[in-house]
Amino acid sequence: MDNKFQETLLNAIAASTIKTLRDFCQIQPVIGQAFIKGKRDQQMFAVAGIIGLTSSVANGSVLLCFPMSVFAEIMKNMLGETVTEIKKENEDAAAELLNMIFGQTKAVLNKRGFSLEMAIPSVLRGGDVQSSYSKVHVVQVVPFSTPVGEFYIELLLNDVAAPKATATASVPPKVDTPAAQAAFFKPFLDSVMHTLKVQINVASKPGKPFLKKQSSDFSFDIAGIIGITSKSLSGSFMLSFKKEVFLKLIGKMFGEEPTDFQEGLDDAVSELVNIVLGAAKAVLNTQGHGIQMAIPTVVRGDSILSSPQHKKQGIVIPFTSDVGEFHVEVIINDQEPPAA
Repeated sequence: MDNKFQETLLNAIAASTIKTLRDFCQIQPVIGQAFIKGKRDQQMFAVAGIIGLTSSVANGSVLLCFPMSVFAEIMKNMLGETVTEIKKENEDAAAELLNMIFGQTKAVLNKRGFSLEMAIPSVLRGGDVQSSYSKVHVVQVVPFSTPVGEFYIELLLNDVAAPKATATASVPPKVDTPAAQAAFFKPFLDSVMHTLKVQINVASKPGKPFLKKQSSDFSFDIAGIIGITSKSLSGSFMLSFKKEVFLKLIGKMFGEEPTDFQEGLDDAVSELVNIVLGAAKAVLNTQGHGIQMAIPTVVRGDSILSSPQHKKQGIVIPFTSDVGEFHVEVIINDQEPPAA
């Protein structure tokens, strides 16, 4: 791992977070001592912003998570109202904060000479939500203290191999028409069906896709989320399950169905997302997309809702299967190609 990149990224995110909350929410967070996730207790969160990132030296994800007490104070100072339950306007306000924090972070990194691409941030909310990652990864956690409690930044980075040189640079295809979007989504659908059938012997079938207009369109109890970026687009991929469906899936995978979430089961979601995205990426990159993947983050809790950056809409594909219904959500945003 490039330690200079990691240190610069962590410092930039921390500084952007402090500045944004100070300027827009009249809150002055105090940064604490960073620690490795799992080495000390963390509060569960009610609201979080997650974003995948890729660069020339590393890829990964950033999770900015707030317990309800801290988020309520942010909303009170930002919107001038007392928040007892999170509504659509609170999601939009949280998305704006995330865009400012991540946008400032990207500007700092690029100014320092690190070519950084960020996917589209998503806002997650639910009851007693917690995050987890594959045990092969080390996750840095930075705590911030406020008068009403702690919040956290979780940073996961992984080295990337140097890209292979190509003789000529091709222009990546646009995904800005219904036909192009259908072609772009097909490898994801094929990969989900193939992965579940081959890895777990579970047959599945995609239903009619729909635009996710608001977070309340469906909820989930566990999901694997990963950012995707390329020269022509950015976005995210989410594979989500209700608790009872996920436990049945685990039963098929390991031969015995657990009665509740258990330690180690989160890795199964992370692995499924990696396999699905890896296969879809291989197909899409033969079409010239040049997609890079971040590292999956797994979140679980009670009836979690998600919403993308408020100006974007996710394409949701409901799946029926031998174990029940689950959802795939893909968010993409065409980007202008960089100037030559």
